[in-house]
Amino acid sequence: MRVGLVIVINLIFNIIFVGCSQKENREFQLYGKFKGTNTEQLIFIYQDTLGISVFDTIPINNGKFYSKGFINGAIYARIEGNKKSQRMSDPNVLLFFIEPGKNYISLSEDKFKNAKIIGSATQKEHEYLENQLEYLHLEIDSIKSKWNELLEKKINNPDKIESIDESIVYLSIEWENRQKRMMNVRLNYLRNNPQSYLNPYWLKFYSKKLPIDTLEQYYKNFKPEIKSSLFGKQFEKKIELARGAAVNSKALSFKLRDVYGNEISLENFKDEFVLLDFWASWCAPCLENHPDLIRLYKKYNCKGFQIIGVSIDENKKAWKEAIKREGVDIWHHVNSWDNQIPISELYNIKPIPALILIDEKGVIEGRYLAANNFKKGFSELERDLDMFLD
Repeated sequence: MRVGLVIVINLIFNIIFVGCSQKENREFQLYGKFKGTNTEQLIFIYQDTLGISVFDTIPINNGKFYSKGFINGAIYARIEGNKKSQRMSDPNVLLFFIEPGKNYISLSEDKFKNAKIIGSATQKEHEYLENQLEYLHLEIDSIKSKWNELLEKKINNPDKIESIDESIVYLSIEWENRQKRMMNVRLNYLRNNPQSYLNPYWLKFYSKKLPIDTLEQYYKNFKPEIKSSLFGKQFEKKIELARGAAVNSKALSFKLRDVYGNEISLENFKDEFVLLDFWASWCAPCLENHPDLIRLYKKYNCKGFQIIGVSIDENKKAWKEAIKREGVDIWHHVNSWDNQIPISELYNIKPIPALILIDEKGVIEGRYLAANNFKKGFSELERDLDMFLD
């Protein structure tokens, strides 16, 4: 009896010890120094061990501040002072990586981007990698500046719209090329450093641009502590969503109210082909796409073809107005954000316009995503519809 009691006590002690040990291993401390006279407090934003966003108001006393909490592995945090705008480029906003343990940061008012950060190995890696990419960041900034100049010229010179549009297309291609080069540099670093917390962070960011097999291979090479971190778990979830939205996989279901207040789900369209059209009222290529979609709808609707417009508009008034203005009120419309998990997330959509064709058995037959040449994707959709429904 006494032996049994000792075993139970030891078990309880071990459970408590392991729980406390895990909690201690996940605790972070942030020690800060601050230079400036117009800032009395800071807002520190991060995700805790459960992935819940924490907004911590930190007072500044005699040029010093302090915060602590619990996190699961390295996480990307944000600290804000007296913001001058809502942009991440604001001089009093800083994004950085923190890790369990002691983290030190020195901030100066209106110069948060020049912060000195010590204690986070992931932050050090991040700084090293971004320094390698600085020349591409500068080139992208230059392209953005030229883009904005052209948009202004387009407004003030309606007689030169065609030539200006050609220049905008050229800049778009240049921007995309720089983004691809930046992605390749980062992916090369991740391949050579599978132990880095930057792996799940950047792979989640690029998950919609990479094949599922590639994502799974990266994940397979993660160390256990990376897989069990918050970033690791979030990336694993991304893989699950991508796998579920791939061609030849079963289409993920959703049920919600459409723009007219009617309940709608994929189950309503059994034995019919369904095209999910991901768009937004502010997306010019999406709107240009509508005449062709209307033509396809009129051609194939009588043969068992339906369209569900899935908007990512946050402004629902603008969304509803665009439906009527564009003449696409002849088919069903839902808002991606009304679903518990946004439908665009379920189907791994980025960017728009994007089209997904689902057959009469509920299987994804094709994905026709936006790119520099969306017309090519639309031609492929029409070819598939001819094959299935003609």
